[in-house]
Amino acid sequence: LSQKPASKLVFGSDSPVDSPTQFFGSHAAINRQRLNCQPGIKGWYPDQRIGLQEAIQAYTNFPAEISHWNNVTGSLKPGAYADLMRLPLDIFQLPRDDIKDLLPKATMVDGEWVWKTESL
Repeated sequence: LSQKPASKLVFGSDSPVDSPTQFFGSHAAINRQRLNCQPGIKGWYPDQRIGLQEAIQAYTNFPAEISHWNNVTGSLKPGAYADLMRLPLDIFQLPRDDIKDLLPKATMVDGEWVWKTESL
C-alpha cells in the first residue's frame, strides 16, 4: 500500500476581490468567523478551525513548496528572498480573536525595507 501524502493548506488573497491582509484570512481560519466575530464564539463548523502555526504556514511555506519555489521563498534561510513583516508583538502571545486587528510595523521585500512606521 502506498501512503497518501499529508494534505497542506495553501492560503493567499485575490485582491481586489479579497483583502491582501493575511491576518483577516488567518482570523477566519483560526476562529471560523467573519471580521465582526460572527457567527458567535464557536464560528462556522468549529471542528474546521486550524491553529496559528498552520495558518502561518498556509501563507508562507506551503505555497512556496507547492509552486516549487521553496528554495528561494516561503521561509527565512540563506539564499532566499527576505520578504517579511516586522510585527509589534509576538503573534503567538496574541489572543486569537485579536489577530484580525494586527498591523505590521515594517515590511521587507528581497532584503530591503520598503515600508515602515516612523517609530521602528
